[in-house]
Amino acid sequence: MAEQPEDLNLPASVVNKIIKESLPDGVIVSKDAKIAVGRAASVFVLYAATSANQVVTSQKRKTMTGQDVLKAMDTMGFPEFINPLKEYFEVFKKGKERKKEDAARKKRAKELEKESQETEERAFSPPLEASPKSSPKKSSPIKKSPRKSVQNSPKKRSPSKSPSKASATASAMETD
Repeated sequence: MAEQPEDLNLPASVVNKIIKESLPDGVIVSKDAKIAVGRAASVFVLYAATSANQVVTSQKRKTMTGQDVLKAMDTMGFPEFINPLKEYFEVFKKGKERKKEDAARKKRAKELEKESQETEERAFSPPLEASPKSSPKKSSPIKKSPRKSVQNSPKKRSPSKSPSKASATASAMETD
């Protein structure tokens, strides 16, 4: 978090765009005025966020919502901002839903296009006579026995051929 409110300033390009769109054509705004508006906007945003956070903490929650911001506007003494913000929230929600629907439509269109391409490929490709998928599998002459679990079946050793005796017998045969 920033040490001072001055450390949190809105980008100058955003402030300039807002100023330009809100004033009539032909109005010239000095550099100092743009900086002052930017700082004032930053302070207002910090004040609104702090007030909305107080609403959230008073209700013992951690997530701030749009309704919390609307309540904060009222407690801050800006009730005239509530209706325009409500309208903006509705436009924002509709835009978000529209984007989601558009993405779903694009995804479905892509799926349909892929299906139609696969159908065309099947329709125009000549049938294969001996396809490896359609030929029956040949059974292998070697049958594998199922593996037994080492834990379930202990190995049986003949008493006469323990590892130490077997190695002794093998070494005796080599010396003969």
